Amino acid sequence: MTSQSLLSERIKRLVAFLASITLLNMFLSYRLGRTNDWLLDVPVSAGNWEAIDTSLAQDFLARLSQPKVRGVTFKNPLDEEITCQLIAVRSFESYREPDIFFPLSLSAQRKLTLFGADSPLRAWVLKAPRGNGRLLVYSWLQSPSGKTSLYGEQGIQQGFPDRLRLGWATIWNKEPLCLVRLYMLISPADKNGAQARRSLDTVALSLYKQNLGNRK
Repeated sequence: MTSQSLLSERIKRLVAFLASITLLNMFLSYRLGRTNDWLLDVPVSAGNWEAIDTSLAQDFLARLSQPKVRGVTFKNPLDEEITCQLIAVRSFESYREPDIFFPLSLSAQRKLTLFGADSPLRAWVLKAPRGNGRLLVYSWLQSPSGKTSLYGEQGIQQGFPDRLRLGWATIWNKEPLCLVRLYMLISPADKNGAQARRSLDTVALSLYKQNLGNRK
């Protein structure tokens, strides 16, 4: 076989692969889109944090395949902010992380049982490549019944295969899922991040309890 025919064969395989991925994503989007348009209700306030609706960037939504979303900024009297993103999982692209995460590196990651032993969430600390900038992130999946589960074991390093695996697993859930993401900057004065953790704990618990469904 000549080099030209080899190249042609590789191009055909690549086109076939891309076509199959496109069809699979269409199937996942159709399957999830029929049942998953559900988002968590957001409390008016959480402790001394006031909830303010905030639009998510259109280019980010396009990369998520345009799911139903809600953006909220929680603000306290000191003008500190917690960003909240609620995303109805409709395809494997719904698991893409926001652009602000990508210049950062994963410094720490752990599972938390803030909501109880059977209702986990994941906490990440992301660090800027230069300087002392740090971001604390909480994320979890929640269903209308109040059950939570984890996603994103690879942290911000999730690649296409990871998102595909997550999307495929999601379609077999009996309930729709809402992806919840909270994050805030850790103040340089907050050396061990304790204050940031207390702040995210307050907002996360308020969101969770507001949406316990039949677990109340």
